[in-house]
Amino acid sequence: LYHVLRGDGAARTEPPDGADSGFPLLKVAILLLLGYVLLRCRHAVRQRFLPVSSRLVGHSAFSPRHLSEPGLGILLESYYEHEVRLSPHVLGHSKAHVSRIVGELVRAGRIRGSPGPISGGSLALAFRGDCFVCALKAPPSPSGTSGGHWLRNCKPFADSFCVDVHGQRHLSATLVLRWFQSHLQRSLATVRYKLEECCRVSLTPGGLEQPPTLHILPCRTDYGCCRLSMAVRLIPAVHLGDCVFLVAPPPPPSPVGPLSELPGGLRSEALWGVNTARQEQKLLGWLQERAAPGACYLKCLQLLKALRDLGARGLDPTAATQWGHMLSSYVLKTVVLTVLLHEGTAGPGWDEAHLSECLEELVQFLKACLLGRQTLFHCVLGPGGAAAEVGPLPKVLREAAPVDLLAAFDLHTRELAAARLLSTWRRLPQLLRAYGGPRYLARCPPSWSQRTQGFPEQEP
Repeated sequence: LYHVLRGDGAARTEPPDGADSGFPLLKVAILLLLGYVLLRCRHAVRQRFLPVSSRLVGHSAFSPRHLSEPGLGILLESYYEHEVRLSPHVLGHSKAHVSRIVGELVRAGRIRGSPGPISGGSLALAFRGDCFVCALKAPPSPSGTSGGHWLRNCKPFADSFCVDVHGQRHLSATLVLRWFQSHLQRSLATVRYKLEECCRVSLTPGGLEQPPTLHILPCRTDYGCCRLSMAVRLIPAVHLGDCVFLVAPPPPPSPVGPLSELPGGLRSEALWGVNTARQEQKLLGWLQERAAPGACYLKCLQLLKALRDLGARGLDPTAATQWGHMLSSYVLKTVVLTVLLHEGTAGPGWDEAHLSECLEELVQFLKACLLGRQTLFHCVLGPGGAAAEVGPLPKVLREAAPVDLLAAFDLHTRELAAARLLSTWRRLPQLLRAYGGPRYLARCPPSWSQRTQGFPEQEP
């Protein structure tokens, strides 16, 4: 800076002390003063050409009494754009990336096979749509006998994959899940080196709370488009027909061990979950065709999930896990579908201008379901289900009893969850300012550093 102010192109020998020491400092002071004057003039010119109303707002902004806070609708839109929304471009590339990696994994499983317990047959993986299907291949049955009779009497298969219930052999979800996980690990070891060129892949074993999860991390040297860190849950399924699957849920936590018996002599190992994702997708498409242009029910569903995640902040791990199980993504999706079916179609009241009102309607309905004032039935299997809109269902599902999705939770726990939900909704503006969106929306972020042990009893 010294040589620039003196106008020299290169360093020179320092002059004797006192020769010319004050002149550069004077130049620096003059330059700083000139910069300050220019900034003040620029500010004065901008204020001169602003409207009178804007100038008044600008002057009153320094007064805390006249500080205008953004409304809930603005906060929801900002939080959705910055924290929730995923662009279709990124989503499409991510799906293609996952399909490629999972396809490599499945092909390795098909080629490698597995030393299954069936003599002359093999256990292999098949990739169908967005699901892993656990295909149990059996050798050709002798003439005059059915394949089902052979499977029921095949001792190696029954010992490896079935459990006894009332003297009959039933396919065990726990044993199938255990085999599925080990087969995935062997298949991943086969293709791990090949996949290192585009990503890093690891497999988290399933436990009491979640199925096996495939973690996909981008490589540091990969400069491709839209490489995101993703987690893909891998769940074995048995195809029933008509796009309905039985899925193997993770073993439920039980204080008496995995071989506990349920009422009626049932064993938890023999229970399978019903997956009707294809029917629900058809139902959502049927509603979308009849919805008004610009309907925001999908955005409401995403914001409802964000509300659940914000409500879990501050809870201890046990309470947060219970909160997530009770307000699972499937429960929230069923809430949205139930409200839309009850109202017929997404009418003009579901447009973007009424986003906060629509979200409040969903919260109030969910609160009523938690308190027992409403029953949250399965949207396909419940009474008056949408079977006519989603197409044919297998006979066993058409004749199934109504399914209450919240029946597994006791009333006290549901009341505490309803109180937590209502409290989170009332504090939603403060939570949105504190945890998401641009920083200019966070006027005075609340202090919420205390961890709440369990569901707070004192909340309304």
